[in-house]
Amino acid sequence: MTGQLEKIKAMNEELTAQTEEISAMNEELTAQNEEFTALNEELTAQNEEIISMNETIISLNQDLERMNGVLEQRVNERTSELAVARQELADRYEVLKESERELATLMSNLQGMVYYCLNDEFWTMKFVSDGAWQLTGYSADELIENRVVDYSSIIHPDDQKKVSDAVWAGVEKRSAYSMEYRIITKDKSVKYVVERGQGIFLLTGELHRLEGVIYDITEHRLAEAALSESEAKYKAVMEQAPAPVIFCDPETYAIVEANTRFCEQFGYELNPDRALNMSELFVDSPQDIATFSEELKQAKFLPPHRRIFRRQNGTPVAVELLATTIRYRERSLIVLTFHDISDEVRREQEAFYQATHDELTGLYNRRGFAGAVARKNAEGIGGALLIVNVDDFKLVNDVHGHIFCEKILVAIAASLRYNYSDTAVIGCFGRDEFILFFAGPGGLQDAIRVGGLMEAACLEFDTGLFYIQMSGGISILPEREKYIDLQIQQAYLALHHAKESGKRCLKIYEPVLQETVNRRYEIREALKNALVNKEFHLAFQPIYDIQPQGAMVVGVEALLRWTNPQIGVISPAEFIPIAEETNLIIPIGVWVLLEACRFSVNCQRTYGEYVNVSVNISMCQLALPSFVTMVKETLRETGLPAAKLTLEMTESILMTDVESRVSALWELRDYGVSISLDDFGTGYSSFTYLSQMPITTLKIDKSMVDKITVNCERKSLLLIESLLHMSSLLGFSVVAEGVETEEQLRFLKAKGCGYCQGYLLSRPLPAAEALKMFGGAAI
Repeated sequence: MTGQLEKIKAMNEELTAQTEEISAMNEELTAQNEEFTALNEELTAQNEEIISMNETIISLNQDLERMNGVLEQRVNERTSELAVARQELADRYEVLKESERELATLMSNLQGMVYYCLNDEFWTMKFVSDGAWQLTGYSADELIENRVVDYSSIIHPDDQKKVSDAVWAGVEKRSAYSMEYRIITKDKSVKYVVERGQGIFLLTGELHRLEGVIYDITEHRLAEAALSESEAKYKAVMEQAPAPVIFCDPETYAIVEANTRFCEQFGYELNPDRALNMSELFVDSPQDIATFSEELKQAKFLPPHRRIFRRQNGTPVAVELLATTIRYRERSLIVLTFHDISDEVRREQEAFYQATHDELTGLYNRRGFAGAVARKNAEGIGGALLIVNVDDFKLVNDVHGHIFCEKILVAIAASLRYNYSDTAVIGCFGRDEFILFFAGPGGLQDAIRVGGLMEAACLEFDTGLFYIQMSGGISILPEREKYIDLQIQQAYLALHHAKESGKRCLKIYEPVLQETVNRRYEIREALKNALVNKEFHLAFQPIYDIQPQGAMVVGVEALLRWTNPQIGVISPAEFIPIAEETNLIIPIGVWVLLEACRFSVNCQRTYGEYVNVSVNISMCQLALPSFVTMVKETLRETGLPAAKLTLEMTESILMTDVESRVSALWELRDYGVSISLDDFGTGYSSFTYLSQMPITTLKIDKSMVDKITVNCERKSLLLIESLLHMSSLLGFSVVAEGVETEEQLRFLKAKGCGYCQGYLLSRPLPAAEALKMFGGAAI
């Protein structure tokens, strides 16, 4: 019993020890668990932080995408704005050149000497007008930069200080200076001059230069000197003066004295019983005469300027007038010296008319029209511009000659002037373009009405009636818009849209027209370097023989594709016409032919057989005398047999210069090249005509294939069936383009069409993918 108790006691002690050991282990596990819990919480916090950062990154990416979209839109808008600004800058440059020409004309005809010079001891001239020669005897070139003489040495020695003091006084006050002095001319004679000028200062306040004008007043000073000596001498001077001279009372404007030249030239006689008044001589209003007299009182001298006088018989005459005031016998008098410039004014008016009017029609030209519209729209009421153009005018000229065409233009101009001169500004731009501006809120409706009336017209000549058709474009001139250059451009865009829409119609400008032009310009510019930058690639659309069981690939058509880094993918329908307009199609065409031939040769090297390859050619290429040679050299260079090449062209290529082009095609045909007529069924070729051409294949246009549907008209199917039958009889192979449905394929196969291509069978493929189709295929 005692032994068992001890044993139990020992077991209890052992259990107690184990319990303590387990308790220690639990404490250790609890500590580890707490540590794991802390780690887990830390990881959870880090995970939440990562999730938050991911959400921030996603938000930033979305913001970047939106910003990229906005940036791209802004770039496109800026590109359009720059194109418009570039055109506006070019137009303004032309206006600037015209202004410079007019300024040069003004300077060359201005009485006196205009100058600007340095404020140094020599008055070194930097610019002198052509009047210098008449004033000083020295040419402008001799005075500028003191090349022959400096201007300070021309000033009379006794007057040099007076001139210097007057200039410095004006400079110090930053006001205009004016003084009279004497100069010694090249022939050593003395002249009296009056000089008016001012200093030109930089932003820093530093004097930059002096500029002004110098007039010859010798005649007036001589007259004053003579008058101051005696009345007899005064009258003698008047009579000896080379120009008409009169003396007037500044208060009553009565003419108190006049020389014989005045009476002879203007028909007046001085009657002691009735004093002639200056108001009878001047065309100006009494208020204008009073203003003139007041200005003269203040200035004491008025340089030569133009006025309109009235002869005794009432006819107006343009004169150049020089006015000054003198003191004679304790009274002030106005002295007027002038000469008749009617011939000069008439020449200027004629020159201005010629510069602002179309020579043939007498209507405003571009310059005159812009000025007339500016006057008509002086209050900024806006209106509408209408540009009309004779349709096919070049054809009319080729048939009837330019003399008859000039009669047409004169007749149109006369009709426009007769019907609309009271309501519109009318101009003639270019050869056969007429432009009208209708002012005011109703201008647009007037333009639409007149444009509609002008779509067709019947003109009557001595030889009979002649009918013409016209197209028109309209743009809106907004209110408060003074310049019309942009609206003229917009009207032209609308006119071109009318021409492209079939002619004999009227179109109103819409912003999309400008977008279209900008797009064409963008493509045109990008096209210039596309070949050099290797932006082109060829796609190859398989051509299938559909008559055997199933369909077998027998060739490919090489199709040009263009991807520009800035513009993106551009459709051939969009860039090919531009390439033809710019003749860039010629080097592009050479590249296409070379790459297409290389594709077929590559197929032979890979699979042992050449593939028949068709290449489209344009009118520009075929018109080249070297075209045949280029094709032959390409075949020799690549090693492609001529029989494996087919050249495709539309029938429009054969509509002009038929003989030379058919001759070139026969030469290629004899060389072994096949000739295919593309888009057959859309033009006007007859089978009789085609049978005389070196054509081997006809390609039925997709527009005809599209008519093969369940619900199509019977006559459409009969037409296609007839084409296939006649082609077979004449020995032409036929390829149907654009086959997209099983129904179309079954019909074509049933009616004997030999070959097809289209998305039903295969889309155009990249070169590598197209090449794989011929591994083991019958080609």
